[in-house]
Amino acid sequence: MASAAGQRVTHDLLADVAPVTEDRLDLALREAIDANVLVRTGVEEYAVRHALLGEAVYDDLLPGERIRLHTAYAAAVRELHGKEGAANLARHALASHDLPTALLASVEAGDQALAAGGPDEAARHLTKALETTSARRPSWRTHPTSQSSWRAPSTRCAARAGRRRRWR
Repeated sequence: MASAAGQRVTHDLLADVAPVTEDRLDLALREAIDANVLVRTGVEEYAVRHALLGEAVYDDLLPGERIRLHTAYAAAVRELHGKEGAANLARHALASHDLPTALLASVEAGDQALAAGGPDEAARHLTKALETTSARRPSWRTHPTSQSSWRAPSTRCAARAGRRRRWR
């Protein structure tokens, strides 16, 4: 489960996603830490010890397992973190094939990154939003969050970050 979370996962997020009791989760986490699979990276945060191990575990998930995990993570991120978790929500929504949510969360994450003074990160999120709308879904081109409202900000963010973007 932790391998689908990303680089790090908080205990509360993992507890929301894990289909086990808190006691069973604590036991499983203790075993994973003792086996050097997971490490504590903060008071209430975990990470897979080695990136390659995390990738191997993630790659071993069946497609349906991946989608269900990312769907659960997206719901938990939305519930626990609201708009604060826009970047994480976008990633999980995209991985769970919930493209409308991924689009809106990517735009929100781009806005947040830009407001925080991170044009490179903002450009990445807005680029992901543009790529999401280009995914051969004609009805999305008339989505309430239209490309025209954030294509220019995406280009400006990329320019501020020293990258050139070309959109057709």
